[in-house]
Formats: sequence, C-alpha cells, structure tokens
Amino acid sequence: MNPPSVYIITGKQGGGKTSFLSTLVNLLKENSITVGGILAKGEWVNDQRSGFQLVDLSTGQHMPLASVISKKNWIPLGKFFFNPGSISYGNTLLTREEILKKTIIVLDEIGPFDLQGELWANGLHKLRNNYSGILILSVRTRLVRQVIRHWKLPHAEIINIDRVTVEDLVERLKECLKNGIEKKG
Repeated sequence: MNPPSVYIITGKQGGGKTSFLSTLVNLLKENSITVGGILAKGEWVNDQRSGFQLVDLSTGQHMPLASVISKKNWIPLGKFFFNPGSISYGNTLLTREEILKKTIIVLDEIGPFDLQGELWANGLHKLRNNYSGILILSVRTRLVRQVIRHWKLPHAEIINIDRVTVEDLVERLKECLKNGIEKKG
C-alpha cells in the first residue's frame, strides 16, 4: 500500500487554520470530492478561547471537545479540560474502515498532546499506516518539524495559510487527484 499524500496546513496559533480548513472542506465537497475526518472548531467568550467543538466532517455532527472550565471526568491537558467521550469518538472515527474510503481525510490541530501520544495520536498512526489517499493535517508552525519527524512524513507538503489561498489549494489537490488517477490507470 502506498503511504498517504500528506499536506500540512500551518500558521501561528489562533491564526485561522481551522477557518481555512472549514472553507477548504466546503469547496472540496462542492467539487464532489469526498472528505472525512475532524475539525476542532474554536469557541470564544469575550475574545478569549473558551473551548473547542469536535466536528465530524462526514456527518456534520458537533460535540464538546474541550473547555477551559473543569468538568467531571474530563482530562486536564494544558489550560483545557478534554471530553474523553469526544476523544474516543474522534479516534474511533479515524480508525473505522469507512474513513479509508474517503478521497481526502482532514485532521485539525495536531499539537503537543498528540506528540505525547494523547488526543488524535492513535488515529493518526493508523491513518499513516493504512490510508493511501490525501491526508491534510493542521499544525502550528513551531511544531511542523516535530510532527514530520514523529510520524515519519518526510514528503509532506507544507502549506502556510498566509501564503496560499484556499482556492489555490483546491486546484492543487484536484491536480494531485487527477495525476493519481492517471498513474493508477
């Protein structure tokens, strides 16, 4: 099996990576490209990040992922408390056979906890080894090299959201898919 073609969407923390990905997913779907995976949509209160919602890109389902407010049985990681049910759901989503049928899989916000084996680490390991489509990860700029080394992604294409438009990336991905189909056929 061929490894996935990996694109790393990067930018500074709070710089709009998730918004970029959300627009990208919508444009890909408008082009009849199947997309699966998860987004970590930020929530804000008084201009302060208050938490995250997990968004299942296949179903559109939202569920609470993290909060700055302590909740019973939620896991403290950094300044947030993470919903173990959402973490389990996300990793199950990333490891089910159905996800491997998607043309593109998006995994939003690979960060320090993933590098320590938490959050989406299990799902990403399985995708790295069992998926041969296009895998799009979002990673803070300062963590890109660590993520590439950790998951052995030496051929990942790095996309800085300050230098590439969503529309340009859609065209690049469509070209990648076209070339992949020509190579297989």
